[in-house]
Amino acid sequence: SPPGIDIPPRPNFKIIEAQTPREND
Repeated sequence: SPPGIDIPPRPNFKIIEAQTPREND
């Protein structure tokens, strides 16, 4: 898994998902 997703806590993880558009848009 990319370090960018492992490093940030859960609140930041939501931001990561927002920056990376997935199937569940």
